[in-house]
Amino acid sequence: MAIKHKTIKASGDVGLASEWNDNHVVDGAVDFLQHQILNHVIENRTDFPAGPVEGQIIYRTDLKSAFIWDGTIWKGTAVSGWIIVATDGAGDFTDIQTAIDAAHAAGGGFIYIKAGTYTTTGLTLYNDITLMGEDWRTQIILTDEYSIFCINLSRVNFISLRLSFKVNSHTEAPIDIDNASYITFDRIFFDNATTSGNAVECIIWGSYGNTASYIRVRNCKFEKTGGATTTDAFFSIGINKGWIESNDLTGIDFNLEQYVIYQNMHITDNKFDRISGTTDTITKCTIRGNEIFDAGTSINLGAGSNYNAVIGNIVNVAPVNTGTGNEVAHNPVY
Repeated sequence: MAIKHKTIKASGDVGLASEWNDNHVVDGAVDFLQHQILNHVIENRTDFPAGPVEGQIIYRTDLKSAFIWDGTIWKGTAVSGWIIVATDGAGDFTDIQTAIDAAHAAGGGFIYIKAGTYTTTGLTLYNDITLMGEDWRTQIILTDEYSIFCINLSRVNFISLRLSFKVNSHTEAPIDIDNASYITFDRIFFDNATTSGNAVECIIWGSYGNTASYIRVRNCKFEKTGGATTTDAFFSIGINKGWIESNDLTGIDFNLEQYVIYQNMHITDNKFDRISGTTDTITKCTIRGNEIFDAGTSINLGAGSNYNAVIGNIVNVAPVNTGTGNEVAHNPVY
């Protein structure tokens, strides 16, 4: 008997009304003979139950997603298309990290962030996540070191956002991409909004000796809007295979000299203060069509910076080339 009264009666026993009207229990499979279950709601909760069985389904009200236990992990089933974040509550979530967690639980997804100001000390990303803002009016204020974590991740995209850095003391970098791959920054306004001091050393960082690969930065802009005296560089991490294209990064160096390696990169049609290479090495890179403004050094291919093509850049001072096998030509000095 699959559905029965809680109180078991023997033949001839008296059944009381309270027993008859009590909730029934299910102790076996119920065959509905292909009939529909109408007006049915699955279990609502804000955590995952202990001891699930394969095929068990719940609905997480905090993540706005249904989940099914596949025998090993809970898999999200209800999150599809775009997850919307809005400060006024006119979306799925008001908090970006909660939206990221919901997309991650469903195996990845697109998070559309409506215009507004969102302040965070840290966003933890996961594989296969895209954060897309409405436009540069979607401002994410990062208030701590390494406020965006993309460590050991792949396929993470940042699109049409204003990332503002407001920190109170010396900060190495707001974005960490240690050992990450296929990370894209597209139409991002990088805004050092810190009001004073030597606050942000670089924008995108990685631990010494680590690298990132397949990094794309395109159509982005950098400004110091808060009056801070220093943002030294855009990158401070070695990169193998990257595309840095059509960015206005005036007021900042391409990279920080910390003995890191850049190789197999295409650095084209950008505005920088300089592209260095004195204590780091730049190898097998194409550096073409950039405007570089530094009065002391524009492009410095130091010893170990080999087999690069540096062609057609407009520079304030002629490139320096002490490496091997570099093609340096047609770089007019203005």
